[in-house]
Amino acid sequence: MLGQAGPDCNRHTGDDRVRLCMRPWLMWGVPSFIFLIAFFHRVAPGTVAKELMAAFQGGGALVGLLSSLYFYAYAGLMLPAGLLAGLILAFLILGLRYVISLSRQDE
Repeated sequence: MLGQAGPDCNRHTGDDRVRLCMRPWLMWGVPSFIFLIAFFHRVAPGTVAKELMAAFQGGGALVGLLSSLYFYAYAGLMLPAGLLAGLILAFLILGLRYVISLSRQDE
């Protein structure tokens, strides 16, 4: 919740202290790193635009097309990737429940 203090790292020792005190940094750091990668994907074609125009013997429209292809491919693969992830996750959950239920029958 907003306004609540984080974990009191001084009360804990050993592995608990590392686990509790690093969690907020991980929850902030991982999405920040992913955003940084996405930022470089957006900015990279603009920084090498002149070299791209020289290499492909084209103009600004070609550089714009090359820059947009990443996002078109990303948008086009969102639905299949989401469906595949949902399908795999569903099979993992159902398989895990099946294994647990089989192990409980022997007791």
